[in-house]
Amino acid sequence: MRAHPVARDAIFGLSALLLSLPAHAQESGPADTSGVEGPNTGQDVTDPVKRIDLRTGYEEGEDGSGTQTFILRHDRPVPLANGDQLALRMDLPFVANDFVTRDNPTGKNDIGFGDVLVQALYIHPVNRNEAFGVGSQLIVPTAGEVGFGGGKWRMVPLAGYRWAMNSISPGSFFVAAARWDFSFAGDDDRANVSNLQFGPTLNIALKDAAFVTLFPSTEIRYDFIKDSFFLPFNAAVGKLWGGQIITSLEGSAKMIGDRDAPYDWKIEARVGFLF
Repeated sequence: MRAHPVARDAIFGLSALLLSLPAHAQESGPADTSGVEGPNTGQDVTDPVKRIDLRTGYEEGEDGSGTQTFILRHDRPVPLANGDQLALRMDLPFVANDFVTRDNPTGKNDIGFGDVLVQALYIHPVNRNEAFGVGSQLIVPTAGEVGFGGGKWRMVPLAGYRWAMNSISPGSFFVAAARWDFSFAGDDDRANVSNLQFGPTLNIALKDAAFVTLFPSTEIRYDFIKDSFFLPFNAAVGKLWGGQIITSLEGSAKMIGDRDAPYDWKIEARVGFLF
């Protein structure tokens, strides 16, 4: 299980950057100006919290093929001037499947390291009830085998705008987000990527720091290369325990999409530690 030397060095450098940031950046930052009442359950991308998530998921295609994922995710907000923030994130994925590839010609069950994701998001509070974020993700082709990643360097510019919806319940909010996922380098034998993604997310806060989120992922998409549209329904339920531990379960199912759709259905469980 090996990664490309350039990708490996990029991961080490970014990891060192995250670890070198002040240990109490969030606590020493500006006062909360989100306008979203109630406890911060970590769902609002424009009000980030310092956290480590452990996530596991399974997705299945229309042909019955399935992929299991295990992700270690770290989020770290950095306070800037005038209440602005820089939200940093890194995902370290492991992938398990039985796909037949040149690295796994017999289709045996296999597990290996996937493609690392890093993100930097600039967040600006407009007023007590609104905020926006702009930034980008970078997906690095670190997968050890063909079946565990796309083999392409990908950039994902993104933008989102959040409105507090305290009239529904204290802590509720709505986010309109969009991003463009495109490949710009990598293995010439692997498929290029170019798709526009949308995410109209509604988070409904419930009693005792529980929540229900409709469309929590930016997965409504149009694929420019395949000329196809994909519309899933997805929802999540979760709860913040003691102000420091969050658990959630998310499920998704395809409503519109052809046989080349990203998935037919999928499910993801998460436990996160806020600090």
